[in-house]
Amino acid sequence: GCTECHLGIELAQVEVHGRPFPHDRHLAFGTDCRDCHSTTEHGAPTFPRDDCASCHHQERDDEAFDPWDCSACHAQQESFLAGTVEGYEETLGGMEEKDCESCHGEPPDIVSPNSKLCALCHDDTYSPLLEEWRGETTQLVERLEAALASPPSRATQEALLSGRAALRAVAVAGSAGAHNIELTRRILSEALNGLQ
Repeated sequence: GCTECHLGIELAQVEVHGRPFPHDRHLAFGTDCRDCHSTTEHGAPTFPRDDCASCHHQERDDEAFDPWDCSACHAQQESFLAGTVEGYEETLGGMEEKDCESCHGEPPDIVSPNSKLCALCHDDTYSPLLEEWRGETTQLVERLEAALASPPSRATQEALLSGRAALRAVAVAGSAGAHNIELTRRILSEALNGLQ
């Protein structure tokens, strides 16, 4: 099988569509490589990324899996929403009382909402606001990546590690500021300030 050549794939750090992908968790749940990868087109995904939810959010016979327990797989997203990311000062963003279903729907029909959805609970001014948050997050990430690529000579090892941790935290959260723009700003800005 695949693991004859791909030894240790469960430990490999890989990204799928710009986000960290945990092979270890998928293998622990008993997922076979061929469930997601083609054997005729060496390793190519067998379906588009949007179809991942068709497996992830289904009821299963496995009692250990509850598609309604979002935090079991999305703990970082939940902590961003609550404003309580480990290693950073608690920062509420205004959405901490919301549950995941409010924006993402109910299993198995989970959606990645667009900015127009915000107007369902808020007013129409939130649609462009969400896009501004995402743009701001992208700019802060790019600035931090550039600062890490060529840090000032006085940058400490601690500042470099902090910068990398900030990038990882925001990337894993995956909402580009939508879950908590205040916390996203704080994490990235503090890391940038530490490198100056």
